[in-house]
Formats: sequence, structure tokens, C-alpha cells
Amino acid sequence: MNEKDKSTSPPDITPKVKVSRRPPRREYAPEYKMQILKEVDSAQFGQIGKILEREGITFSILTAWRRQRERWRKQGMGSALDKKIPRKTAEQ
Repeated sequence: MNEKDKSTSPPDITPKVKVSRRPPRREYAPEYKMQILKEVDSAQFGQIGKILEREGITFSILTAWRRQRERWRKQGMGSALDKKIPRKTAEQ
């Protein structure tokens, strides 16, 4: 064997699966947002973090939803969304 035969190029190790760098953004229905906002608004001190953790959302998302809710109210959409959300009874 000569020196030229020993210097072969490395095997192709390119992955066959396309890996995305960022997971797709989650989209939330307005009714769901209003439901979570109502639950957070009625939560006792210290319970908001537990709600956010349970739902898998961050405090920054909650803040954005609160701002969005205010825009909806200014546009007259807030009351329509409130009516679509079933209220929890004491038994639930």
C-alpha cells in the first residue's frame, strides 16, 4: 500500500433526519386564553406559578395575554369571549 491509499476521506456522517432548530410555536384559542386569565385573576397569592407550570406557559406569555385582553375589551370583544367560557361551579 502506498501513502495515497491511506489518506481516504472520512465516511459521510450527515444525519438522514432533518433537525429543526426551534420547535413550532404553540397557538392558543382566545377562549383558552380567557379561561386561564380568569383562573389566574381569581388565584390566591402564590398559586399563579402553579397554574402556569401546570399549563406549560411562561409568565411572559401570561403578560402578553393580559395586554391582548385589554385590547379585546377596548375593541368590544371581551364580553363576547367571556360568555363562551363555562363557569366553574363550587362542586367542580
